[in-house]
Amino acid sequence: MKAKFDSDFNYGTKISKYLLIATIISALVSVLFTPAGSVAQVVLVTFTTILIIINFRIIYKYCRCPFCGKHIMMGALRVKVCPACNRNLQTGKKTKKYER
Repeated sequence: MKAKFDSDFNYGTKISKYLLIATIISALVSVLFTPAGSVAQVVLVTFTTILIIINFRIIYKYCRCPFCGKHIMMGALRVKVCPACNRNLQTGKKTKKYER
């Protein structure tokens, strides 16, 4: 049985990981390698803020349980079992106990 949102969850977590890495790199570059108060720092801080907003949007749009459709906002990159329906997000098998 193919899950309703199967490709969306995997796509969302993959894109979210890449955006998180880009956000961290942008923030570190803006803090460590640019002079304080320069135009480059303002541009990098703005870029970091935009990346954070895009990451929240991607998580909200794509990171949902493939089986029940509930949003998984907190811990979407590390959660293995849906907190609502207690199914494994990769295999779809029911679990007896919710494990984080």
